[in-house]
Amino acid sequence: MLAALRWIGVWGRGLRSPVAGASTALTLALLAACSGEQEAAVSGDAAAPPSVLAEWGAETGLTLEARVGVLDGSAEYELGRVMQVAIGKDKAFIIADDGVPALRVYDSSGTFVRVIGRNGDGPGEYRSMGGVRTLPDGRIVLWDNRRRLLTTYSDTGAVLATASVPSGLFSADLLHLQHDGTAWVRTMLISLTQPNPMVPRTVEHAWIRVAPDGAIIDSVRTPRAPVEKPSFVLWGPGGFTKPFNHEVLSTVTVFGEVLSGDNSAYVLERGTPGGERRRIEREYTPVPLRKGERAQWEARARNLEEQQRNRPAQPNVISLTPPGATYEIPAIKPAFRTLYSDSEGRAWVQRYVAADSLDAPERPAGDTRPRNFWREKSTYDVFEVDGTFLGTVILPPNTRFADARGRELWVVGAGEEGEDMVARYRIGGTALSDDGVARLPTGSSPPL
Repeated sequence: MLAALRWIGVWGRGLRSPVAGASTALTLALLAACSGEQEAAVSGDAAAPPSVLAEWGAETGLTLEARVGVLDGSAEYELGRVMQVAIGKDKAFIIADDGVPALRVYDSSGTFVRVIGRNGDGPGEYRSMGGVRTLPDGRIVLWDNRRRLLTTYSDTGAVLATASVPSGLFSADLLHLQHDGTAWVRTMLISLTQPNPMVPRTVEHAWIRVAPDGAIIDSVRTPRAPVEKPSFVLWGPGGFTKPFNHEVLSTVTVFGEVLSGDNSAYVLERGTPGGERRRIEREYTPVPLRKGERAQWEARARNLEEQQRNRPAQPNVISLTPPGATYEIPAIKPAFRTLYSDSEGRAWVQRYVAADSLDAPERPAGDTRPRNFWREKSTYDVFEVDGTFLGTVILPPNTRFADARGRELWVVGAGEEGEDMVARYRIGGTALSDDGVARLPTGSSPPL
């Protein structure tokens, strides 16, 4: 309705290839971000500006419904390092906590129900939480990226099936499921110029598709930007942040579509491999970095360059950052920094916005990293499967998107005391802010 939606041809022809055989396990030093292939923009009518009332209308406030996570309490409520959350039967929380590791189930109110599996190498066990998703019938699929194993459990924890997948990538957004049970596992296709230290000749991002019976179908390469500059990734409670890279981002929907976007403009495309694509375009106002914000990012870049120069070559480690790389901090931010798709196939686009200067704690003695004073509010534009713009949602501080269904939103992050937590909010039902976007009500805080 508010976004221009077009069918523009066939997606991904020539972009699929057989999966290479499993190789010796490698530790990937992910010190740079690599993304996909840009295509020429398609002209047409411009999308309506963001100020136009969205499909969700005025009822876009966030109301807390349930929460899991305490700083000090019962062990089953103390979360360590939550990698992903899936929505279970009756809105249950399925939490993949890599800090233990443990796959925990809580009911819709946040009450602990059970642990599924345990740490180990036997049937139904795991060593790492690369991702977790659920199927419409309640089955739970866990990706163990250390063991390179997909395990399917019943909603009560019985082991139903396993499948080996040749990917050892450690990153975010590693696993997606189609409604029919087909799994997509993120990987990298790397060729080396020399074996040790390992220097990559080419690096391509791809998804390995796995059939419901565990058979490997193929790999689907993701689109790439024409020029990829050296970059770095920082991690915090609000997720990964990068120095405003121009890149082509991608994720996968429950319908088996690749959702991708070139963030040099506000342009998204979605479609199945070998099928037709749809394009969504939306007007946006480019956001400049503030003087102090850019100075902070420059300081981070120089600090990381120094670390890179002083880091010795390591056996069996692939560094994606070229020796002597320098990092550029632009004056203007791209349109968006992250793409997600929820349990209903809708697109959640994390848009770059103006940052605010906030207090930042002192670093421990000997920690030379610059402090992080400048932070953006986690702002998402949401689009229906047909391209209709639904609305803009601003997440609570120090949280990141996990999933959504209907008007309910699941987030992961840190609470007011720094505790890891997961929460569910309802979108709608609170007073409208002046600019019509969703926010945690003023003065409210999640209960412990």
